[in-house]
Amino acid sequence: MKTSFVRAALVACLLGSAGVTIGLLPFAAAAAEKPAAPTEPKVSPDVSKLLTAAKKLMDAGDFTTAKATVLQAKALPNRTGIDDFEITNFMGNIAIHQNDHAAAEVAFTAMADSPDMPDSQKAATLRIAALLAVEAKHFDKGIKYANAYNALGQPPDDSVLASLSEAYYYSNDFANAEITAKKAVAAAEPGKPPNQNALAVAFGAQVKLKKQDEAVKTLETMVDYYGKPDDWAQLIRAALGTPGLKPSDDLNLFRLELASKASAEADDYTTMAAVAIQLGYPVEAQAALEAGLASGKVSNSGKGAAALANARARAAKDRTTLTSFESP
Repeated sequence: MKTSFVRAALVACLLGSAGVTIGLLPFAAAAAEKPAAPTEPKVSPDVSKLLTAAKKLMDAGDFTTAKATVLQAKALPNRTGIDDFEITNFMGNIAIHQNDHAAAEVAFTAMADSPDMPDSQKAATLRIAALLAVEAKHFDKGIKYANAYNALGQPPDDSVLASLSEAYYYSNDFANAEITAKKAVAAAEPGKPPNQNALAVAFGAQVKLKKQDEAVKTLETMVDYYGKPDDWAQLIRAALGTPGLKPSDDLNLFRLELASKASAEADDYTTMAAVAIQLGYPVEAQAALEAGLASGKVSNSGKGAAALANARARAAKDRTTLTSFESP
């Protein structure tokens, strides 16, 4: 599992939600037709006026002017706790739209820790705070906010669970990483592939926990849904280590390695060539070595050059024999 892979998956998820964040976290007095719940405080009139203007600018795509407008609200005197919460909400949303995730994390974690956070906004606030904290590698905060989100009794969210599993993994809590990653995989929407990040975490945790059989099954799921060359490479190497394989089985696995564009090593090309020659397929041996040569993994000198020369000579003889059979 690579951090860059995990981060990419999290960012894709975060940006998918960012476009509707304002809808998830409306400030309390933003619109007369949607009044705040009676038990929740309202934004003061002067702050509300500026935030309403800022929202119109955001809807128009002018985030620079929107930010300046929100900063005007932040400069007003006599602000209340809910005023500051909603101002921070806007600053966080603007930061996400401007791809400034560091600033967004500061905003949303401040909101998540705020004693003035309205009950109606807890789920959305904690969700985004958890995603941003894990993306920033603040794993202790990610665990805190994700668990707080889950404690609200919300329907399982595969993005939150996947981020939580990553936080556990990089905190060396591999048991909880595996458990949480499996929950994220199970939370996939019907008809959609399981969270790719969660699968990567589950696989990594199972390797750390020495659950080799389960790790291979997880790897098979990753290949089934995503077919990444690196995943194919790991799966094929695991299969090649299976006791009792025949040379023909090895050759088929090497064929799969080339067909799936898996990350092959130099020994893979030379071993495939040796097995192919052993089984009477010199043309395939030549093709394997030339593929290795083209990839830069096999050298055209020393043993590599000798193996290639042998394969080419055998392949040429084989082609001549085939041609003689085809002659009338």
